[in-house]
Amino acid sequence: MSKNVPVIILTFILLGIAAFAIIQFNTNRGQQNKIETLKENLKNTAHELDSTKEVYEKTIEEKLVLEEQNLVLRDSIRKLNNLIVRLRNIITEKEQEIADLNKNIDRRSYSYQKLKEKISALYRKEKVNKKKVDQLEREKAKLKKEIERLARKQETIIAEKGVTTEDLLDYQASKAAFERIKDIAENTIVRYKTISPKRSKYGRDITRIDKNSSNWNFTIIELKLDHPDISSIVDEKFILKIRDEDNHKNMTYFSENPNFPSDYIDGIPFKFDGNLVEIIFHNAQQKKGKNYSINVYIVKDDGEYLLNKSPFPIFKEQMLTLKNK
Repeated sequence: MSKNVPVIILTFILLGIAAFAIIQFNTNRGQQNKIETLKENLKNTAHELDSTKEVYEKTIEEKLVLEEQNLVLRDSIRKLNNLIVRLRNIITEKEQEIADLNKNIDRRSYSYQKLKEKISALYRKEKVNKKKVDQLEREKAKLKKEIERLARKQETIIAEKGVTTEDLLDYQASKAAFERIKDIAENTIVRYKTISPKRSKYGRDITRIDKNSSNWNFTIIELKLDHPDISSIVDEKFILKIRDEDNHKNMTYFSENPNFPSDYIDGIPFKFDGNLVEIIFHNAQQKKGKNYSINVYIVKDDGEYLLNKSPFPIFKEQMLTLKNK
């Protein structure tokens, strides 16, 4: 029995060491798992921060675009207003010059008529004073030339006033047009009733863009425009565009017009007549971005102006941002 005691003791020691090793291993493994979980959480947090930063930067970019457009419109209106004030002042000066010339011409015309009467009176006398008549004729001729010079100057100023008045009317019309554009751009509200991205025109809505974007070929959009003075936007021309926010370009629209089978444009134009606007945006090309938004512009001869309240995100990080009722 005494011989077995050391063996028993040794066995217990070995078992204790093994148990400690197992506990230590489990503890280390638990700590390692915690570390891995922490790393994963930090990675996710970093990703979320990057996404938040990206969204923030895009928001700032959109805000800067709108501010730049509004600044251009305000600056154009301000410059036109300054020109209008200057032209009005010029017209006022021209009118004063014309009035002064009228007085001078009238005064000289009166003197001219008196000279004619004097000459006529001299010729009615029995003995004509030829010397006096010649003197009066010279005065009359000189006066006539002065009247003609003033009349020519007056005609020139009247013509200049006419040109300036035409310029004034043009600038006033331009100012009114820019003010109208500014009002429409700032105050028109776009109410999106339906935004349905689909694989096929009559298929079900998709909820995300797949890897090669083959599931997004059509976008059905229904919208209504609103404005405090609705008559100001009726019969105006607009264009709807879908923008790839990642690559900073508009998605091309493939026209299904049989007369133009290969007609690609970067948006769908429409004329607002008060009714619900129904649009089918067709694009079967591969889409390389993850974030897309809808933008509506008013179309004028000198360009397109974004409606400030029109941008609306369709997809964020390939996921649909809304669900239609």
